[in-house]
Amino acid sequence: MNQIPAILYMTYFLFLVCDVILSCLAGSLRSCLKHQGVVFPEDVTVYYPMNLESSSTLRCFTSFNIFSLPVGTEGAIPRLWELRLRRSNVSSFVEAITSSTIMQLAFLILPASAATRLLEYVMNRASCSINCILGHNLDQDLLLDGSPVEKFIPLEDRGYGLSITIIESKDSFQLAVLAPSSQDYAIKPAQLCVEFARHTRVLSARLTERARVVRARGQKILNSRRNSVFIVEENDGCANEL
Repeated sequence: MNQIPAILYMTYFLFLVCDVILSCLAGSLRSCLKHQGVVFPEDVTVYYPMNLESSSTLRCFTSFNIFSLPVGTEGAIPRLWELRLRRSNVSSFVEAITSSTIMQLAFLILPASAATRLLEYVMNRASCSINCILGHNLDQDLLLDGSPVEKFIPLEDRGYGLSITIIESKDSFQLAVLAPSSQDYAIKPAQLCVEFARHTRVLSARLTERARVVRARGQKILNSRRNSVFIVEENDGCANEL
């Protein structure tokens, strides 16, 4: 999945790494659902760790928040923009800070087993949990949206729904998927990984084609201006363009 750094470069780093990853993941889930006969896939509710930065000295901490992954949106580029909009909206909610504070207090006050059950109860609202571990190598600090993570709560397989982990190491990305072993479950881990790699290539190709069209259009306008001939009439002093 080496296309992700190229996608960030082509978009002039307007999008974060997490935006690109989650957008491709939404497209992968959409393809898997359509392959199982779902004509119009609906958006998937996911639990995702948000980056809450209060200052550079306090670094950042993780808070698992619920938001809707745009699986129902068709098109690689529209999905990318929709995902960016939804993530920016979720980041501004007070719920993000509240849920993080509650979880931290729960793990400080309650026994570990009780705090874990409370976390699982909150996570039951979502059908998919996503963890991103972004860093150049695992010896350095774990990064979330490019900032060091102060606290990290590992989550085990819940026994139902999807559990997805994305790891970045030395500019390469790895995707790990845990899914129920039931034969009737629509999402197959191997198929989801294949679709994720394919959707990163599709998004890269779409952005490359779009950039080529924009450059060609700009060059055409520039050439038309260079080929314009101006004749100045001495009588009225006006300029006519041919």
